[in-house]
Amino acid sequence: MKENIVLQFGKYSNYLGTHFWNAQDTYFKQSADELLIDHHVMYRPSSTNRRKDIYTPRVLIYDLRNGFGSLSKYNEPYQLNSEDIEGEKNGLTTEIYEIEKYPVHPFQFSSMNSNSAILSSEAITSWSDYNMVKYHSHSLHQLLQYDIYDESFSPFYTFDQGKELFYDISKENDIFESHFRPFLEECDNIQGVTVFTEINSGWGGFSSSFLDSIRDEIPKLCIWTFSIDTETDNDIQALLSIHDTSSIFSILNKKSGYNHKKFNLNSIWHTSAFQSSAIESLLIPCHSNVNFMSMSDLTSLMNIYSDRKMCFLKIKLENSMLGWLGLKLENSAESSLEIFRGDKNQEAISTTKNFSISTT
Repeated sequence: MKENIVLQFGKYSNYLGTHFWNAQDTYFKQSADELLIDHHVMYRPSSTNRRKDIYTPRVLIYDLRNGFGSLSKYNEPYQLNSEDIEGEKNGLTTEIYEIEKYPVHPFQFSSMNSNSAILSSEAITSWSDYNMVKYHSHSLHQLLQYDIYDESFSPFYTFDQGKELFYDISKENDIFESHFRPFLEECDNIQGVTVFTEINSGWGGFSSSFLDSIRDEIPKLCIWTFSIDTETDNDIQALLSIHDTSSIFSILNKKSGYNHKKFNLNSIWHTSAFQSSAIESLLIPCHSNVNFMSMSDLTSLMNIYSDRKMCFLKIKLENSMLGWLGLKLENSAESSLEIFRGDKNQEAISTTKNFSISTT
């Protein structure tokens, strides 16, 4: 297997990540005859004493106190009794985070009963409101030193705050060893790490420190980082630090979207969905059962003539009824990777100044 571990840092990144994992979850509905995706790349399997298979994402999700909304109230797999879980490696815990004051969104009740429910940008107040995925509790990490809502806590604003918090936590309980290594040791042959992170807040410092620890331990690991574009001075430190540790580094425009009368550029739910569709499509070749291409393969195609890590992700959506989507990842060296998706096919094309490589 060529596993991919995902890291998510901060509110906006978790909005994006929730759309990403909701999309991954739909691939489990494919029949054996049309199975185009290798689930084991993005998901970790386990089983219960009742012989029920459970698949949970290979992901570490970080948010501030109260940032998980009502997730603990409906995150079913690990609400099972601990004796029901067998075969768990590396001592992954079944601890559940309780947030009593946050109500469960009506969508969660309707999704549990297979009924439809209307979601709207006005009604969404947390990424957990529209989450459809069941996570292992070891994937969920609240940083209790800061709070999303409580103004009595210091705001988590600066790069230095994030770095300091990472090292303070690691003094007591090494984050790489206790959080990342258990997922790493479950992998047979990890192909890389995908990172969603904010860079205009303390998350820039926290995520850059996390990536430094990974790079120190695994120097040649492929790391793709997708960061949120903002216009603050705090970005510069995070940009430079994260750029150095990433194999591919792409900045996402927080206000990007497409021209549709119902699209709300001021809604995190809307803009993150648009960006997630691009990232999810870009990663399709990396966990496909047909014409597989690893993250390292795609990185090499992007850097045939240069070692320019900074890339720009462009996406074009056509009529959703046709199921067509196209995107382009390009850098300043005139290298680009284009992916076109249809109902049951995909095409990846890498182009440079002199030639192109196509896989269909």
